[in-house]
Formats: sequence, C-alpha cells, structure tokens
Amino acid sequence: MVSLRAEGAIAVLCPVLSEGLCGVAITTQTVDQARETMAADPCVPHPGWLHADTR
Repeated sequence: MVSLRAEGAIAVLCPVLSEGLCGVAITTQTVDQARETMAADPCVPHPGWLHADTR
C-alpha cells in the first residue's frame, strides 16, 4: 500500500485502530482501476489480511 501511495495511486492512506478495520485508502483512480489495482495486490486475495471495497 505504501508503494501505491508513493506512485500516486492512493491519495490518502490512514491507519485505523479497531477490531474490524485496520486502515482506509482513498484512491485517485476510477472504480474499475481501483478494483484492478486491489486485485493485483498480493495481500488482498488472502482472507483476513485486506478487504478492498470500492463504492
């Protein structure tokens, strides 16, 4: 995620301390681009590691 921030794909990257959420990332991409980016991220497919939600 930090590399995506450095590349400009993520505008805001914030940690969140809660039992159900670890952080929030706001992208500079379209919804389709963000879905592609998250699908390519090695952490996303592993249950419990990262949840990507595009709305």
